Amino acid sequence: VEGAWRASRYLDSSFAIVKAADFPGVQIYANSQLVAKTDANGEAIVPRLTGFLPGRLAFEAEDIPLEGVFRENFRTVKIPTRMGALVDLGIRRLISATVTLQRADGRRVPAGSIARFEGATEEFPVARAGRVYVSGLQRGKPNPVSVKMGEASCRASIEVPADFASGASLGPFTCN
Repeated sequence: VEGAWRASRYLDSSFAIVKAADFPGVQIYANSQLVAKTDANGEAIVPRLTGFLPGRLAFEAEDIPLEGVFRENFRTVKIPTRMGALVDLGIRRLISATVTLQRADGRRVPAGSIARFEGATEEFPVARAGRVYVSGLQRGKPNPVSVKMGEASCRASIEVPADFASGASLGPFTCN
C-alpha cells in the first residue's frame, strides 16, 4: 500500500489499513469489536471486513495523546469483497503551548492583541501578561508569528525545543 509492504495473517476477505497519524498503541475497532492496535508508525491492519456493506472503523479516543487532534473517532467504509483500502482516521499531530510575548522594550504584548502564524488563517487572542495559547507549532524550525496590537503590529519567532511536551509554557519571545 502506497509503495510499502505490510505483514499480516492470511487475508481472505476485505481489509483496511488504518492510519492514526504517527501514534503507536491506538486501539482500533471494527464494528465495535477490538481488532488491532497501531504499530510504531501509527498504522494497523484490520482484517475480516464484510465486502460491499458499510462498516464502522473506530479508535479509542483516550489512546490519542494531547498533541493529537481529531473531529470524530470513527469512519464508515465500504470496501469491495476481497479488496483492501487505506483509511486515514483524520488524526493530526498539533503541538500546542502557552506562549509569552513581549515587545522590544521589555513590556508584555497587551491583552486583546491578535496573534497569527504566517500562512495560517486561525487567530489566537492574547491574554493578560502577554500570554497566548497557540496550536500548530512545529519542532525543529522557527514558527513565525505576527501580532496585531490595535494599529501597531510586530513579528516574533517561536522556537520549540526537541523535548517539548505539548501544553506546557514557552517564552518569553520578543516581538519586534
